[in-house]
Order: sequence, then C-alpha cells, then structure tokens
Amino acid sequence: MEQRLTLMDASRRHLLRVLKKSNGHPRTGSAAPKAVTDPSFPMTFFLRNVASLKADANWRALSPRLQKSRIRRLFRERSRFHLEVKRWRAARGELAPRPPVGKDELADGYCSHCGWCCEICSGYPDFPPSSEITQRWKDIFGNGLGKGHRFCAFLWEWDGGRSLCSIHPHRSNPCRVFEREECDFLMKDPEVRDPSAKRRLIEVRQWFIHLIDGR
Repeated sequence: MEQRLTLMDASRRHLLRVLKKSNGHPRTGSAAPKAVTDPSFPMTFFLRNVASLKADANWRALSPRLQKSRIRRLFRERSRFHLEVKRWRAARGELAPRPPVGKDELADGYCSHCGWCCEICSGYPDFPPSSEITQRWKDIFGNGLGKGHRFCAFLWEWDGGRSLCSIHPHRSNPCRVFEREECDFLMKDPEVRDPSAKRRLIEVRQWFIHLIDGR
C-alpha cells in the first residue's frame, strides 16, 4: 500500500506543478488543476486507462501528435465531469463519498475496492426509481463519457488507488446485483493478475506527464 500511495501522491504533485505552469491552457483546461487536487479524483484509474490505450494496436497506429491530442482531451473531459459530480454532491450536502469501513457493507465482504468491475466505459442504464441522478447522467452511464474513456464516469478513488462510487446511493441496478461469482471470475482475468502492472503504471505516469507538459 505504501508504494502505491507514494506513486499516486507523486503523480498528483508532479502533475499539479505542470498544470500550474500551463495556467488553464486549452490543452488541459482550467478544470484540471482543481480536479487533480481533489484526493477522490481517479488518478490511478486514469493512468490505467492510458495504459490500456497504449497497449491497443489501433492506438499505437496513431501519430504521436494525435495520441497527445486525444490524451489531453480525455484528461480535460474526466476533470470537468469529476468537478460536475463534486458540485452536485456539494449542493446536496454530500461533500465526499464515505469510504467503506472494514468489510463491504453491500455484500459479505468479498469486495476489495480494486475497481476492475468499474473499468467499463459504459453499463446498462437501468436505474431504480429512487435514483436521483439526472437523465443526462443516466445517458452518460449508458453511453460512456466519450471515445477513449475506459472506465465508469462516476468512479472515484480513495486510499491511493481503491475504488469509490461517487453516486453509490443512486447507482444502477446492474451495479447493485454484481455478485461474488462475477467478481471471482473477473479476478482471474490475466490483465487483473498481471504482475508487471505497477511498473507499467510508473512508465505511463511519466509518459502522461510529458504529454501534458510538452508544448
């Protein structure tokens, strides 16, 4: 855990220095510095998103200029939407999602908040009547945040890389019924079990910050 926290904290500090130099440059947008300073901004998952793109053959076929432009767009979009959700929560008096304490209260303790079940760009937009999120947000859940985004628009993080649902009381029905058997199956995926994942995250972090810092 200590190594993971060090990596993510260093990412935020380094990235914030770069963003302050850019001073709201269009390539990153004015929302990015505010988003990055929020501990719940999903930095770990964004870097995993970037790593996933770098491993994609179609992505590697793009020119360096296009890769840079698209990564910056993803970062702008993720930052803006993160702050949009944060403002919505604040207006409702929900200043921060409550991190789970001990075992997951949703089930029988199988959830480790790794976030892999949320690393889908979209899900089936079936929400219970009690869900108070807007239709636009339901559409975003169903269609994704945009091209290139590889995880749920509402995924936040805590504790330097553990997943947290920013709309947990209002989440979709498919999210509510995700069972232990499905989780166990997902945990057997080679990508999830990849021992080189941490090293690749470090490499991706360096590449991503270079893209943001480059002119």
